[in-house]
Amino acid sequence: CGSATTLVAEAFFESGACSSALTPALAKLLLAAILVDTVNLDPAHQKVTPDDEAAAEKLLTVIAGPDTKAQTEVRQTLFATLQKEKYNTARLTVDDSLRKDYKAYKFGSSPVGIASVLDSVDDLIAKDPE
Repeated sequence: CGSATTLVAEAFFESGACSSALTPALAKLLLAAILVDTVNLDPAHQKVTPDDEAAAEKLLTVIAGPDTKAQTEVRQTLFATLQKEKYNTARLTVDDSLRKDYKAYKFGSSPVGIASVLDSVDDLIAKDPE
């Protein structure tokens, strides 16, 4: 599988002009996408490639320098934050909650939509009692 963002990160590292534009903030943004796509580079999920691992290592060096302990802390903290926020629906309206994981299908000529919602019905009603 792997992450498409790894290709973007590799382009930054391979291009002399682009590598100077790779700030720690941009490196963190790229790393975040790679960590989400590869479940924190965990081989047990069979979504990580050697290229993902290499790109993440280079991005972590941009973010945290050569200190591997600092790199590990950045990676673990970033992934934990991403996982927590992925399921945080507190700021979503009812409409946003329904759109978050909405899938549209067509059965013959009839359009059908299915939404997977993380909130309970009671929580949705509390967000929009009308």
